[in-house]
Amino acid sequence: KMAHLVVKNNLNGIESFLTSLPKTALLCAEYTGVYGELLVFLCNQFNVPIALATGYEIRHSLGLRKGKTDKVDASRIREYGERFGDRLESTIYAKEQMRELKELFRLRGQLVKERKMLFTHEKVKPEM
Repeated sequence: KMAHLVVKNNLNGIESFLTSLPKTALLCAEYTGVYGELLVFLCNQFNVPIALATGYEIRHSLGLRKGKTDKVDASRIREYGERFGDRLESTIYAKEQMRELKELFRLRGQLVKERKMLFTHEKVKPEM
């Protein structure tokens, strides 16, 4: 039977967790974008392989199930990792330049949306 473990999402919490893992461990986590970068970075630093999967992949690979809590999600991610572990690829932390490009591209997308909203607002309500 698997125990449920809560790991603090900070440097000390993650480092403590990673050092407690057996050498043969493979982590499977849900892709969360920038929120998961610390985990991926530390896994790479501690030589712990980590595979990221999208929430969509995880949900649809295990069939339709009800319930949505952190504990249920963690259990489903674990089940996904156990079932498809032989097909998962380790995630490597992106180089600084690549992260900067991704961030700039994300920011550009936000600015394009804002610009579109401003122009739409101007057409609907012109200044007097």
